[in-house]
Amino acid sequence: MTSFLMVSMMELGDKTQFSIIALAAEYNAPVLVFLGAIAAYLLLMGIAVAIGNRLLKFVKPKYLKLFTGTLFIIFGLGFLLRVIGVL
Repeated sequence: MTSFLMVSMMELGDKTQFSIIALAAEYNAPVLVFLGAIAAYLLLMGIAVAIGNRLLKFVKPKYLKLFTGTLFIIFGLGFLLRVIGVL
């Protein structure tokens, strides 16, 4: 539940939410669009948790944190370099 809530809070205002708002407005079915979005989100989060759980059986948490932290820094630097015009 903690992971679900944290990811939900991180995703506030991203392009996915804007597309959900646009779909709800286009089809005039906000409840159905909401239910579909929640179902898709739960499915994807369930898959991610299942894969993460299996991954922890093969990789020590220390190395997984190191890998994901490094990956996060690489993506951050790439985005920063694009913004300043280097890439």
